[in-house]
Amino acid sequence: MKLGFIGLGNAGLPIAANLAKAGNELTVYDKKLQRIDLTSPLGMKRAGSPKEVAGFSEVVFTCLPHPKASEEVILGEEGVLAGAHPNLILIELSTVSPFLVTRIGDIAKTKGVEVLYIAS
Repeated sequence: MKLGFIGLGNAGLPIAANLAKAGNELTVYDKKLQRIDLTSPLGMKRAGSPKEVAGFSEVVFTCLPHPKASEEVILGEEGVLAGAHPNLILIELSTVSPFLVTRIGDIAKTKGVEVLYIAS
């Protein structure tokens, strides 16, 4: 499966590594380029933006440190939804409010994107 992963911090990097080890094709992005460098030995492809990740993926995971980061990465000009295609699935793993997830979900729906939220 073609997966995208955005947010390669302390939680995100191990999750992305396990998804790659399971045989999935991963395209990754993190604003800290040194975090992306850690994925090269696992065969993950580097993307230049969240928008680019969405273009290469069937499912995109976000695992970000705070709600403002989620909002920008998903809704921003170079965000996931800017590069989304119909039938993309977005899985939000970040700690964000139900209000933000509902807002993202409503906007995503207009593009044919399904949003799943994994509450922590």
